[in-house]
Amino acid sequence: MMLFCYQDNKVTKKVCGMAKSVAGKSVKKSPRTSAKRAKLSKQIPVKRVQLGVRLERSMVKVLKAMAEYGDMSLGELLEDIVLHSFEGGSAQTFGADDIKVIADFKRVYGMKYDVHSNYRFIEKA
Repeated sequence: MMLFCYQDNKVTKKVCGMAKSVAGKSVKKSPRTSAKRAKLSKQIPVKRVQLGVRLERSMVKVLKAMAEYGDMSLGELLEDIVLHSFEGGSAQTFGADDIKVIADFKRVYGMKYDVHSNYRFIEKA
């Protein structure tokens, strides 16, 4: 399986140092591609703006890998995550299969923290 690896903001096509559970197995592409999502319902015209944000490095690598895995842009993935989180309740961006892939990406890119860790983040000088 060919994946994109992100290192120092450079994209390289290779199998990465990924665990066999992702690189060795036949992993189905996420069904949430742009084309499939566009067919699901009526299109809504929007105006997008450029946004400059700072995020933890390994988190960005996992996000970029998940966007590539889902055949979507990073912006589309972030919109998807935000809309699902704003919905609350049982609205989830990722299914069980996606969660397993995310766990593999987190291990590969060194994202060794959980949902409540951002309160303890400190910026390295």
